[in-house]
Amino acid sequence: HIRTIVGDSIWGVDDETPESQIVSLLLERGLTLASMESLTAGLLAGRLADAVSGDRVLKGGLVVLDSGQIENQGVEGEALRMHGPVSAETAEAMASAARDRFGADVGVGVTGASDGATGSGDHPGTAYMGFAIGRRTFSTSGTYPTHPSRIRARAVTNVLLELGRMLRGSTQS
Repeated sequence: HIRTIVGDSIWGVDDETPESQIVSLLLERGLTLASMESLTAGLLAGRLADAVSGDRVLKGGLVVLDSGQIENQGVEGEALRMHGPVSAETAEAMASAARDRFGADVGVGVTGASDGATGSGDHPGTAYMGFAIGRRTFSTSGTYPTHPSRIRARAVTNVLLELGRMLRGSTQS
């Protein structure tokens, strides 16, 4: 009864975690996932790999901390030139590149500013999360105040929760 009232605000019961739910959703749908992470430095792939059966759905992950190397990983240079390395468009391009590079069904890209050193003009704590499911791309963003390690952790949790909403409401195209 409480789930009907609060809906997606409940993301787990007992030992469920956001990552265990994503693994379950991917397994149920017969889908695989790949990631390209800048801001989160591999934390997303690590959390998925740590979940039970995570190795059955996670095809791979790239950590690209040097924004100059993002294009070398399959991200279109035009997206980088037009929008910069810290943008929703680049996060979507990273998601598509990860999906394509690993031959996965779902790609996730995470970029952002954990401190003021990016030159992007974004406030520290800004994260852009891109998703490529089938041939569709989506993005979301968030701003998380506090220390860089907490920014990364919160961005990953947001990615997992958003991905869960998308997978529950999506069909592969």
